[in-house]
Amino acid sequence: MKRVKGLLALLLVCISLVLPSVAKANLLCNGGFEFGSFACWTRTGDLSFTSVTAFGFGPEEGTRSALLGPRSLGFLSQTFIDNPGDTLQVSFYYQSNGGAGAVFEADFNGNPMTAINAVIPTSVWTQVIFTATATGSDILRFDYLSASGFIGLDGVDITVVATHQDPPPDGGGSPIPEPARAPTLLFFGTSALFLLYKKRRTSFSH
Repeated sequence: MKRVKGLLALLLVCISLVLPSVAKANLLCNGGFEFGSFACWTRTGDLSFTSVTAFGFGPEEGTRSALLGPRSLGFLSQTFIDNPGDTLQVSFYYQSNGGAGAVFEADFNGNPMTAINAVIPTSVWTQVIFTATATGSDILRFDYLSASGFIGLDGVDITVVATHQDPPPDGGGSPIPEPARAPTLLFFGTSALFLLYKKRRTSFSH
C-alpha cells in the first residue's frame, strides 16, 4: 500500500510539472470595477458624468461596470508591471447608446490600439481584443466623451499569452516543453510509472 501511495504521489508531481498552467492572471487591478469604485485607476480630463454602478447598461460580468459620459474628453488609465518582451492580450467590453460626437478609444503606452465608432449605438456588450508587447512597465488608457449619452466599460483584462525566453548564454540548457508536447510527455511518464508498479508487484508476489 505504501508503494502504491508513493507511486501516486510521484505521478501527481509529474502532472504538475508537465501540464501547462491554464489559469491566466489579470495583470490589472479592479479590471471589472468590482471594488465599487475606480480604485487602482487614474482619472484625468473631464471627470463629470463618470461613475461605477450596478445600473446603467447593467454589468457585463459581476455586479459593477463603469459608466462614462463626460461632455469633454476624459481619461481612465492604469499602470501595471510585466515582463519585458512578453506578448500581452488586452480585452474589454464596451457598450454605447450613441450620440453625435461620441468618442471611445483604447491606448497602449500612448498608441491608439482600437477604432471604435461610439456614435453608433450597441444593444449588447461588445468585446474588443488586441495584443501588445510588454516593456516592463506599461500603461493602458481609455479616452472617451459622450455629449448626449453614455459609454459602458467592463471586464478589462490583460493576460500574458506568450513569454519572452532569452537563449542560454552558452547555447545549452534544456528547452521548456511546448504545451502541445505536454500530453505526450505525460503519457510516457504515466506508462513508465505503471510498468514500474507492475514489476514491483510481480516481484513482491514471488
